[in-house]
Amino acid sequence: MEAFVNVDERLGRVHGQHMDDRRRHVIESLRWQVDNTSDPVTAAVLRAAAEDAERGGPTWDRLAPHAELPPGAAIALRLAGAAHRLALAGEAPEYAAHLPTCGGDGDTKAAAKAFVALMDDDRLDLRPVQTNEPRRTAPLAAAFHVVHQRTGLPLRLLELGASAGLLLRFDDYAYELGSTVAGNASSAVRIRVDLDGPTPAVGPTPVVARRGCDPNPLDPASPEDRLLLLSFVWAGEVERFRTVEAAIDAAAADPAPVDRADAAAWLADHLAPASGTTTVVFHSIVQQYLSPATRSGVNAAITDAATRATADAPLAHITFEPGEGRAETRLTLWPGGEEHLVAVSGFHGSPLDWRGYR
Repeated sequence: MEAFVNVDERLGRVHGQHMDDRRRHVIESLRWQVDNTSDPVTAAVLRAAAEDAERGGPTWDRLAPHAELPPGAAIALRLAGAAHRLALAGEAPEYAAHLPTCGGDGDTKAAAKAFVALMDDDRLDLRPVQTNEPRRTAPLAAAFHVVHQRTGLPLRLLELGASAGLLLRFDDYAYELGSTVAGNASSAVRIRVDLDGPTPAVGPTPVVARRGCDPNPLDPASPEDRLLLLSFVWAGEVERFRTVEAAIDAAAADPAPVDRADAAAWLADHLAPASGTTTVVFHSIVQQYLSPATRSGVNAAITDAATRATADAPLAHITFEPGEGRAETRLTLWPGGEEHLVAVSGFHGSPLDWRGYR
Protein backbone atom coordinates (compact mmCIF):
# COMPACT_ATOMS: atom_id res chain seq x y z
CA MET A 1 0.00 0.00 0.00
CA GLU A 2 2.66 2.55 1.07
CA ALA A 3 4.90 1.68 -1.88
CA PHE A 4 1.96 2.20 -4.25
CA VAL A 5 1.21 5.63 -2.81
CA ASN A 6 4.86 6.73 -3.02
CA VAL A 7 5.08 5.66 -6.65
CA ASP A 8 1.82 7.44 -7.36
CA GLU A 9 3.10 10.65 -5.73
CA ARG A 10 6.22 10.53 -7.91
CA LEU A 11 4.04 10.07 -10.96
CA GLY A 12 1.92 12.99 -9.79
CA ARG A 13 4.92 15.29 -9.66
CA VAL A 14 5.87 14.30 -13.20
CA HIS A 15 2.38 14.09 -14.63
CA GLY A 16 0.58 16.62 -12.46
CA GLN A 17 -2.57 16.81 -14.58
CA HIS A 18 -3.15 13.04 -14.35
CA MET A 19 -2.77 13.17 -10.58
CA ASP A 20 -5.14 16.14 -10.34
CA ASP A 21 -7.77 14.33 -12.43
CA ARG A 22 -7.63 11.23 -10.26
CA ARG A 23 -7.91 13.17 -7.03
CA ARG A 24 -10.68 15.34 -8.47
CA HIS A 25 -12.65 12.22 -9.38
CA VAL A 26 -12.37 10.92 -5.80
CA ILE A 27 -13.33 14.27 -4.27
CA GLU A 28 -16.31 14.66 -6.60
CA SER A 29 -17.49 11.13 -5.75
CA LEU A 30 -17.34 11.91 -2.04
CA ARG A 31 -19.15 15.22 -2.43
CA TRP A 32 -21.82 13.74 -4.67
CA GLN A 33 -22.62 11.22 -1.97
CA VAL A 34 -22.75 13.99 0.66
CA ASP A 35 -25.40 15.74 -1.43
CA ASN A 36 -27.34 12.51 -1.89
CA THR A 37 -27.31 11.24 1.68
CA SER A 38 -30.25 11.77 4.02
CA ASP A 39 -28.25 10.81 7.12
CA PRO A 40 -26.45 13.75 8.82
CA VAL A 41 -23.77 11.47 10.31
CA THR A 42 -22.82 9.90 6.99
CA ALA A 43 -22.93 13.29 5.27
CA ALA A 44 -20.61 14.78 7.92
CA VAL A 45 -17.98 12.05 7.75
CA LEU A 46 -17.89 12.01 3.95
CA ARG A 47 -17.69 15.81 3.83
CA ALA A 48 -14.70 15.65 6.16
CA ALA A 49 -13.18 12.93 3.98
CA ALA A 50 -13.58 15.10 0.87
CA GLU A 51 -11.91 18.04 2.58
CA ASP A 52 -9.06 15.82 3.80
CA ALA A 53 -8.58 14.33 0.32
CA GLU A 54 -8.47 17.82 -1.15
CA ARG A 55 -5.62 18.65 1.24
CA GLY A 56 -3.82 15.48 0.17
CA GLY A 57 -4.32 13.95 3.62
CA PRO A 58 -4.65 10.28 4.62
CA THR A 59 -8.05 9.99 2.95
CA TRP A 60 -6.38 10.52 -0.42
CA ASP A 61 -3.70 7.96 0.46
CA ARG A 62 -6.43 5.49 1.33
CA LEU A 63 -8.50 6.11 -1.80
CA ALA A 64 -5.72 6.62 -4.37
CA PRO A 65 -5.51 2.88 -5.24
CA HIS A 66 -9.25 2.99 -6.00
CA ALA A 67 -9.28 6.28 -7.92
CA GLU A 68 -9.81 4.61 -11.29
CA LEU A 69 -13.09 3.00 -10.26
CA PRO A 70 -16.11 4.19 -12.28
CA PRO A 71 -18.80 6.31 -10.56
CA GLY A 72 -21.13 3.31 -10.32
CA ALA A 73 -18.63 1.60 -8.01
CA ALA A 74 -19.71 4.00 -5.22
CA ILE A 75 -16.28 4.66 -3.74
CA ALA A 76 -17.77 6.90 -1.02
CA LEU A 77 -20.12 4.16 0.18
CA ARG A 78 -17.26 1.65 0.11
CA LEU A 79 -15.28 3.93 2.42
CA ALA A 80 -18.19 4.68 4.77
CA GLY A 81 -19.07 0.98 4.91
CA ALA A 82 -15.50 -0.06 5.71
CA ALA A 83 -15.31 2.34 8.68
CA HIS A 84 -18.81 1.39 9.87
CA ARG A 85 -17.82 -2.28 9.71
CA LEU A 86 -14.86 -1.71 12.05
CA ALA A 87 -17.10 0.21 14.46
CA LEU A 88 -19.81 -2.47 14.48
CA ALA A 89 -17.17 -5.16 15.08
CA GLY A 90 -15.84 -3.28 18.12
CA GLU A 91 -12.55 -2.53 16.38
CA ALA A 92 -12.93 1.27 16.17
CA PRO A 93 -14.31 2.35 19.57
CA GLU A 94 -13.44 6.04 19.16
CA TYR A 95 -15.52 6.17 15.98
CA ALA A 96 -18.28 3.91 17.31
CA ALA A 97 -18.79 6.26 20.26
CA HIS A 98 -20.40 8.75 17.88
CA LEU A 99 -22.47 6.41 15.68
CA PRO A 100 -26.14 5.94 16.61
CA THR A 101 -26.15 2.44 15.07
CA CYS A 102 -23.44 1.51 17.59
CA GLY A 103 -25.21 3.18 20.52
CA GLY A 104 -23.14 6.35 20.08
CA ASP A 105 -24.06 9.97 20.71
CA GLY A 106 -24.59 11.11 17.10
CA ASP A 107 -22.13 14.01 17.44
CA THR A 108 -21.43 14.70 13.77
CA LYS A 109 -18.30 16.82 14.34
CA ALA A 110 -16.73 14.22 16.60
CA ALA A 111 -17.73 11.43 14.20
CA ALA A 112 -16.10 13.27 11.30
CA LYS A 113 -12.87 13.76 13.24
CA ALA A 114 -12.75 10.09 14.28
CA PHE A 115 -13.56 8.99 10.72
CA VAL A 116 -10.61 10.87 9.21
CA ALA A 117 -8.36 9.49 11.96
CA LEU A 118 -9.31 5.99 10.78
CA MET A 119 -7.93 6.61 7.30
CA ASP A 120 -4.47 5.44 8.44
CA ASP A 121 -5.91 2.11 9.64
CA ASP A 122 -4.93 -0.73 7.31
CA ARG A 123 -7.89 -2.78 8.53
CA LEU A 124 -10.17 -0.63 6.36
CA ASP A 125 -11.43 -2.92 3.62
CA LEU A 126 -13.09 -1.07 0.75
CA ARG A 127 -15.18 -3.98 -0.43
CA PRO A 128 -17.77 -3.52 -3.20
CA VAL A 129 -21.07 -2.17 -1.94
CA GLN A 130 -23.51 -4.91 -1.00
CA THR A 131 -26.94 -3.75 0.15
CA ASN A 132 -30.26 -5.48 0.58
CA GLU A 133 -32.78 -2.81 1.56
CA PRO A 134 -36.07 -4.32 2.86
CA ARG A 135 -37.95 -0.99 2.72
CA ARG A 136 -37.81 -1.17 -1.07
CA THR A 137 -40.33 -3.99 -0.80
CA ALA A 138 -43.14 -1.46 -0.15
CA PRO A 139 -43.48 -0.29 -3.78
CA LEU A 140 -42.40 -3.71 -5.03
CA ALA A 141 -45.05 -5.51 -2.95
CA ALA A 142 -47.72 -3.19 -4.32
CA ALA A 143 -46.49 -3.87 -7.86
CA PHE A 144 -46.50 -7.63 -7.23
CA HIS A 145 -50.10 -7.31 -6.01
CA VAL A 146 -51.07 -5.47 -9.21
CA VAL A 147 -49.59 -8.30 -11.27
CA HIS A 148 -51.56 -10.89 -9.30
CA GLN A 149 -54.78 -8.88 -9.63
CA ARG A 150 -54.39 -8.47 -13.38
CA THR A 151 -53.41 -12.07 -14.17
CA GLY A 152 -55.32 -13.91 -11.45
CA LEU A 153 -52.34 -16.25 -11.10
CA PRO A 154 -49.76 -16.95 -8.38
CA LEU A 155 -46.28 -15.57 -8.87
CA ARG A 156 -42.90 -17.14 -9.58
CA LEU A 157 -40.27 -14.62 -8.51
CA LEU A 158 -36.85 -14.27 -10.15
CA GLU A 159 -34.67 -11.54 -8.59
CA LEU A 160 -31.48 -10.18 -10.15
CA GLY A 161 -28.85 -8.93 -7.72
CA ALA A 162 -30.64 -10.60 -4.83
CA SER A 163 -27.76 -10.34 -2.31
CA ALA A 164 -29.05 -12.21 0.79
CA GLY A 165 -32.56 -12.65 -0.61
CA LEU A 166 -34.28 -10.27 1.81
CA LEU A 167 -36.58 -8.80 -0.85
CA LEU A 168 -37.64 -12.25 -2.02
CA ARG A 169 -39.41 -12.65 1.36
CA PHE A 170 -41.59 -9.54 0.83
CA ASP A 171 -44.80 -11.37 1.74
CA ASP A 172 -43.45 -12.14 5.23
CA TYR A 173 -43.28 -8.44 6.20
CA ALA A 174 -45.70 -6.01 7.82
CA TYR A 175 -46.22 -2.74 5.95
CA GLU A 176 -47.08 0.40 7.89
CA LEU A 177 -48.42 2.66 5.14
CA GLY A 178 -49.59 5.81 6.87
CA SER A 179 -52.41 4.66 9.15
CA THR A 180 -52.83 1.36 7.27
CA VAL A 181 -51.08 -1.88 8.23
CA ALA A 182 -50.90 -4.49 5.45
CA GLY A 183 -49.10 -7.74 4.82
CA ASN A 184 -48.17 -10.03 7.71
CA ALA A 185 -49.24 -7.93 10.69
CA SER A 186 -47.47 -10.26 13.16
CA SER A 187 -44.08 -10.01 11.42
CA ALA A 188 -41.04 -8.77 13.31
CA VAL A 189 -40.03 -6.98 10.11
CA ARG A 190 -41.96 -3.69 10.06
CA ILE A 191 -41.68 -1.68 6.84
CA ARG A 192 -42.72 1.85 7.79
CA VAL A 193 -43.25 4.10 4.81
CA ASP A 194 -44.27 7.74 4.60
CA LEU A 195 -46.77 8.41 1.82
CA ASP A 196 -46.70 11.24 -0.72
CA GLY A 197 -49.87 10.07 -2.39
CA PRO A 198 -52.61 7.43 -2.11
CA THR A 199 -52.17 4.29 -0.04
CA PRO A 200 -51.13 1.40 -2.30
CA ALA A 201 -52.85 -1.95 -1.99
CA VAL A 202 -50.48 -4.53 -0.51
CA GLY A 203 -52.92 -7.41 -0.36
CA PRO A 204 -52.41 -11.17 -0.22
CA THR A 205 -50.20 -12.18 -3.14
CA PRO A 206 -49.61 -15.92 -3.56
CA VAL A 207 -46.03 -16.90 -4.38
CA VAL A 208 -45.37 -20.46 -5.56
CA ALA A 209 -41.62 -20.13 -6.15
CA ARG A 210 -38.88 -17.63 -5.41
CA ARG A 211 -35.24 -17.60 -6.42
CA GLY A 212 -32.50 -15.07 -7.02
CA CYS A 213 -29.01 -14.68 -8.39
CA ASP A 214 -26.05 -12.53 -7.44
CA PRO A 215 -22.36 -12.48 -8.40
CA ASN A 216 -21.58 -12.61 -4.67
CA PRO A 217 -24.60 -13.94 -2.75
CA LEU A 218 -24.63 -13.43 0.99
CA ASP A 219 -25.73 -15.98 3.57
CA PRO A 220 -28.06 -14.34 6.13
CA ALA A 221 -26.99 -16.98 8.68
CA SER A 222 -23.30 -16.04 8.34
CA PRO A 223 -22.02 -13.56 10.97
CA GLU A 224 -19.51 -12.16 8.48
CA ASP A 225 -22.14 -11.62 5.77
CA ARG A 226 -24.54 -10.15 8.33
CA LEU A 227 -21.89 -7.63 9.38
CA LEU A 228 -21.19 -6.75 5.75
CA LEU A 229 -24.86 -6.01 5.02
CA LEU A 230 -25.32 -3.95 8.16
CA SER A 231 -22.16 -1.95 7.54
CA PHE A 232 -23.61 -0.43 4.38
CA VAL A 233 -26.60 0.96 6.28
CA TRP A 234 -25.94 4.63 7.02
CA ALA A 235 -24.60 4.94 10.55
CA GLY A 236 -27.14 7.52 11.73
CA GLU A 237 -30.27 5.67 10.59
CA VAL A 238 -31.14 3.47 13.56
CA GLU A 239 -34.68 2.56 12.48
CA ARG A 240 -33.50 1.44 9.07
CA PHE A 241 -30.64 -0.47 10.70
CA ARG A 242 -33.09 -2.34 12.99
CA THR A 243 -35.32 -3.17 10.04
CA VAL A 244 -32.41 -4.71 8.14
CA GLU A 245 -31.40 -6.65 11.26
CA ALA A 246 -34.91 -8.07 11.62
CA ALA A 247 -35.06 -9.00 7.93
CA ILE A 248 -31.70 -10.77 8.16
CA ASP A 249 -32.96 -12.74 11.18
CA ALA A 250 -36.10 -13.74 9.28
CA ALA A 251 -34.13 -14.77 6.20
CA ALA A 252 -31.69 -16.81 8.29
CA ALA A 253 -34.64 -18.78 9.67
CA ASP A 254 -36.26 -19.29 6.25
CA PRO A 255 -33.83 -18.37 3.45
CA ALA A 256 -34.76 -17.95 -0.19
CA PRO A 257 -32.29 -19.61 -2.56
CA VAL A 258 -29.82 -17.23 -4.21
CA ASP A 259 -27.45 -18.64 -6.84
CA ARG A 260 -23.95 -17.36 -7.52
CA ALA A 261 -24.27 -16.46 -11.19
CA ASP A 262 -24.10 -13.80 -13.88
CA ALA A 263 -27.54 -12.24 -14.21
CA ALA A 264 -27.83 -12.66 -17.99
CA ALA A 265 -26.86 -16.33 -18.15
CA TRP A 266 -28.89 -17.19 -15.06
CA LEU A 267 -32.00 -15.46 -16.32
CA ALA A 268 -31.83 -17.14 -19.71
CA ASP A 269 -31.77 -20.50 -17.90
CA HIS A 270 -34.78 -19.69 -15.68
CA LEU A 271 -37.21 -17.98 -18.04
CA ALA A 272 -38.98 -21.00 -19.49
CA PRO A 273 -42.77 -20.39 -19.39
CA ALA A 274 -44.54 -21.86 -16.37
CA SER A 275 -48.17 -22.71 -17.09
CA GLY A 276 -50.60 -21.48 -14.44
CA THR A 277 -48.15 -18.98 -12.92
CA THR A 278 -46.91 -15.48 -13.66
CA THR A 279 -43.14 -15.29 -13.92
CA VAL A 280 -41.90 -12.01 -12.40
CA VAL A 281 -38.37 -10.77 -13.06
CA PHE A 282 -37.45 -7.93 -10.72
CA HIS A 283 -34.46 -5.96 -9.45
CA SER A 284 -33.74 -2.91 -7.30
CA ILE A 285 -30.79 -0.51 -7.78
CA VAL A 286 -28.93 -3.14 -9.78
CA GLN A 287 -28.52 -1.79 -13.30
CA GLN A 288 -25.62 0.52 -12.44
CA TYR A 289 -23.59 -2.46 -11.23
CA LEU A 290 -24.12 -4.58 -14.37
CA SER A 291 -21.55 -4.61 -17.15
CA PRO A 292 -22.82 -3.48 -20.57
CA ALA A 293 -22.64 -7.08 -21.76
CA THR A 294 -24.66 -8.39 -18.83
CA ARG A 295 -27.22 -5.60 -19.15
CA SER A 296 -27.63 -6.39 -22.83
CA GLY A 297 -27.96 -10.10 -22.07
CA VAL A 298 -30.66 -9.48 -19.43
CA ASN A 299 -32.66 -7.35 -21.87
CA ALA A 300 -32.31 -9.97 -24.59
CA ALA A 301 -33.49 -12.78 -22.28
CA ILE A 302 -36.56 -10.80 -21.23
CA THR A 303 -37.35 -9.80 -24.81
CA ASP A 304 -37.12 -13.41 -25.93
CA ALA A 305 -39.27 -14.67 -23.04
CA ALA A 306 -41.87 -11.98 -23.72
CA THR A 307 -42.53 -13.48 -27.17
CA ARG A 308 -43.55 -16.73 -25.46
CA ALA A 309 -45.82 -15.16 -22.82
CA THR A 310 -49.46 -16.20 -22.86
CA ALA A 311 -52.53 -15.50 -20.75
CA ASP A 312 -51.86 -18.81 -18.95
CA ALA A 313 -48.14 -18.14 -18.56
CA PRO A 314 -47.64 -14.36 -18.35
CA LEU A 315 -44.35 -12.55 -17.81
CA ALA A 316 -43.79 -9.41 -15.76
CA HIS A 317 -40.71 -7.21 -15.39
CA ILE A 318 -40.62 -4.93 -12.33
CA THR A 319 -37.78 -2.49 -11.81
CA PHE A 320 -36.88 -0.23 -8.87
CA GLU A 321 -34.15 1.93 -10.37
CA PRO A 322 -33.00 5.56 -10.33
CA GLY A 323 -35.11 8.12 -12.16
CA GLU A 324 -35.00 11.91 -12.05
CA GLY A 325 -33.65 12.41 -8.54
CA ARG A 326 -35.82 9.63 -7.07
CA ALA A 327 -36.37 5.94 -7.54
CA GLU A 328 -38.96 4.82 -10.05
CA THR A 329 -40.85 1.53 -9.86
CA ARG A 330 -41.87 0.44 -13.35
CA LEU A 331 -43.98 -2.55 -14.37
CA THR A 332 -44.25 -4.21 -17.78
CA LEU A 333 -46.60 -7.16 -18.27
CA TRP A 334 -46.83 -9.56 -21.21
CA PRO A 335 -48.84 -10.38 -23.24
CA GLY A 336 -49.19 -6.71 -24.04
CA GLY A 337 -45.82 -5.24 -23.12
CA GLU A 338 -46.84 -1.70 -22.16
CA GLU A 339 -44.58 -0.18 -19.48
CA HIS A 340 -46.23 1.60 -16.52
CA LEU A 341 -44.63 3.92 -13.96
CA VAL A 342 -46.42 2.63 -10.86
CA ALA A 343 -44.50 4.44 -8.10
CA VAL A 344 -41.96 7.14 -7.36
CA SER A 345 -40.14 7.02 -4.04
CA GLY A 346 -36.98 7.66 -2.10
CA PHE A 347 -34.13 5.33 -2.89
CA HIS A 348 -34.90 3.31 0.25
CA GLY A 349 -38.62 3.08 -0.59
CA SER A 350 -39.85 6.04 1.46
CA PRO A 351 -41.50 8.50 1.00
CA LEU A 352 -43.70 6.70 -1.50
CA ASP A 353 -45.88 8.24 -4.19
CA TRP A 354 -48.02 5.41 -5.51
CA ARG A 355 -49.14 6.11 -9.10
CA GLY A 356 -50.90 2.83 -9.82
CA TYR A 357 -51.24 0.88 -13.07
CA ARG A 358 -52.53 3.43 -15.55
